[in-house]
Amino acid sequence: VGGRTASSARARGPFRKSEFKPHCVVWTPFFPISAVLPWLGHIGITDSEGEVHEFMGCGGSHGYGLSFGPICRYYPLDEHRAAVALDDGLEHAYDQMDGVMHGGCVNNCHSFVAWALDGAVYEGCTAWTMIELAARIFFCGRFASVLMLLYWLVPPVIFFYFQPKAFLYCVIVPLAVFCVPNWIRRRLRSSGREQQVHWKQEPKIFSLCGVCMGA
Repeated sequence: VGGRTASSARARGPFRKSEFKPHCVVWTPFFPISAVLPWLGHIGITDSEGEVHEFMGCGGSHGYGLSFGPICRYYPLDEHRAAVALDDGLEHAYDQMDGVMHGGCVNNCHSFVAWALDGAVYEGCTAWTMIELAARIFFCGRFASVLMLLYWLVPPVIFFYFQPKAFLYCVIVPLAVFCVPNWIRRRLRSSGREQQVHWKQEPKIFSLCGVCMGA
């Protein structure tokens, strides 16, 4: 993964530094859809200078904030949990999505951010998914301000007040169906990595014992 180059789409203007906090996954709701599905929205990611990067089709873009509204929620990223610089991971996302058309449920804004985290090997993972990102924002995301909390919260509250039964099918069932298998997948991958590390370390122990015994 290379750094910023003259030919990179990320290196071309317009530039709007300090749009938000550096190194965050940022999110804004899709209204009116997010009033019914409050976990659904548009996401992007900020670089080390706080500039917002997103995917709207035909490659990544920056310099305009989030296209569907103000930054409502955000999930901070820790540079120390990335094996590669987060900005380099962002370049990886630009490379992967260059010239790619928006595909709705595939090749979308979540895919772009997932590629960025894959490129940075964030949390040791190179298989970030749309479900993982949506869950992180919904369960762990912070609100940009009290006003943004109300901006996200009021429309769903009004909808579910008049349609209380819809809460089961619009929130609980989708989150259970998508998030539980994704959590199991993460646990299995984590266990697999631990086992791989164990088998990599074990021959070294035997080798060391062999040297000692030979001596």
